[in-house]
Amino acid sequence: MLWISLHLPDLSLQAATRGLLPQVPVAITETSGNRTLVHAANPVAQQAGVQAGITAAAARVFASEIVLLPRDLTRERDALERIALCALQFTPGVAIVRDCLVLDVESSLTLFGGLGKLCGALRQSFRELGYHATLGVAPTPLAAELFALAHAHGIAARACMDLALLPGRLRPLPTTLLPWDDATRQTLGVLGLRTLAQLFDLPRDGLLRRFGFECARDLERMTGVLPDPRAPQVAPERFRTTFDFAAEIDDLGLCLHAIERLLAEAQGFLAARGAAATAIQLTLRHGRQLTTRHEIGSSLPQRDARQWLLLVREQLQRSPLPAPATAIELAIDTLCEYVPPPNGWLPDPRAQTEDRLRLLDRLAARLGPGKVCTIAPRAEHRPEHAWTSAVVPDAGNAAGAVRGKAAYPAQSPYARPRPAWLLERPRALITRDAQPLHHGPLTLLAGPERIQSGWWDNLPVARDYFVARNPLGETCWIYRELSASRQWFLHGVFG
Repeated sequence: MLWISLHLPDLSLQAATRGLLPQVPVAITETSGNRTLVHAANPVAQQAGVQAGITAAAARVFASEIVLLPRDLTRERDALERIALCALQFTPGVAIVRDCLVLDVESSLTLFGGLGKLCGALRQSFRELGYHATLGVAPTPLAAELFALAHAHGIAARACMDLALLPGRLRPLPTTLLPWDDATRQTLGVLGLRTLAQLFDLPRDGLLRRFGFECARDLERMTGVLPDPRAPQVAPERFRTTFDFAAEIDDLGLCLHAIERLLAEAQGFLAARGAAATAIQLTLRHGRQLTTRHEIGSSLPQRDARQWLLLVREQLQRSPLPAPATAIELAIDTLCEYVPPPNGWLPDPRAQTEDRLRLLDRLAARLGPGKVCTIAPRAEHRPEHAWTSAVVPDAGNAAGAVRGKAAYPAQSPYARPRPAWLLERPRALITRDAQPLHHGPLTLLAGPERIQSGWWDNLPVARDYFVARNPLGETCWIYRELSASRQWFLHGVFG
């Protein structure tokens, strides 16, 4: 087996900022007794002199504009769960261990083109989510976790793919990386056990007496002597995620950056479920009382975060923020089947249809409900009444109007020809020797097709339609009244 571990340094800080507000000093505080101490600080705060362990009052002395946020363990756990959910698109074997994720990637190497490309895809996915992580690769999950922790602390550690070479790669690592309690690590320091090599060389009986069975089993699981199964994460049926800002945000661009992070999470969730969505719900919170809700729809089932971001940007630019935003929530309640895009080099009619539907989505998002219409046929024999203008209320409901049978009705083998260009009003034609003229005499090619209808709404028609061609090569759709006048009219032109 082969495992990849991803460790998130300063998880409390990353979960609070997600890579936003890079120019603002931010620190995470923790209460210890009656003192409030800095737990972690971002680079801007560190440059001002704020370090972990100093009091919150001292941090304000170093940086008067610093944003102090209390540490929230629930938010950190939620962040790990959302990251694990996105990692499920790479492998179904994803587990959370302390501040790390461990991924069983043995069966995913071929799919992603090898270990190097898989690690690159993981790093890219983390950047899109707004996190940074260190990676460790080993045949056991605990060894991979130690390698990732070593990289986070600036300790050189080589990745290992061969179980036989694993003990040698682990020996130089310090014992401070072991996931043991503080008392056990303090005992290791008192005994002078600084590296894993010293632990490995201890007699097993002495190790058991001094540190207990669980520590000995950790060493055996680390080196592959004992199996180390991990319970995998399971993707939920619905998706819901929240971005809490560290301050009130009235900049739409910054809100869109946060929404981009949330959409990247949604893309990972949909990829893990092998599904897509046609609608997402976006809720912006403005303080404790005011909320703004947006329903963004798509005519095509899709999971691409970039396509969703285009629709979100169009709709939010049309609806300015009523007040500064403090949090953004993204939800997907209904999933649908995902159809991968065509990857052939020949022109694909489906791709052309999808481009047109995406354009319709963007227009509906930009202009608003009821502003985008589509033409749909109507069950009516009279040509001038055989179509209707179907209003598209929003992009999410455009699918039925555009992709449904009304927009693309199946053509019957007995259907008569109809011109692409129908005149708004039929144009009367002059005749010569009972032959109609339009840029010269018209030669009848097909017909007659009799249409006699409309007696019930006081707009009756009684006509014989013909397909005709003039000397210029134009193919026309003409008809002759069945009334006593027997007048000829031009009603349409074929493309």
